Amino acid sequence: MIREIDADIVGVLESYNRLPEIARKTGYPYYNVGLQLLSKFPILEPSGAEGLYSLIEVEPGYVVAFFNTHLDYVKYGPS
Repeated sequence: MIREIDADIVGVLESYNRLPEIARKTGYPYYNVGLQLLSKFPILEPSGAEGLYSLIEVEPGYVVAFFNTHLDYVKYGPS
């Protein structure tokens, strides 16, 4: 499914230490295990703000901050 979508940056959750394998199989040259992300672009700062985001250079001189989080399903679920 990841290959079919062909996104530039993908947030992954619960990969259970398989992110390097997933990156290799899906063709993403850059990944960050701490933040659980795959990227077609260089990851400049892999764990900014104590692991809350990564800085990714999507074009020369143009950097974006990518956040990936896993919300608590109980606290944020239906009331």
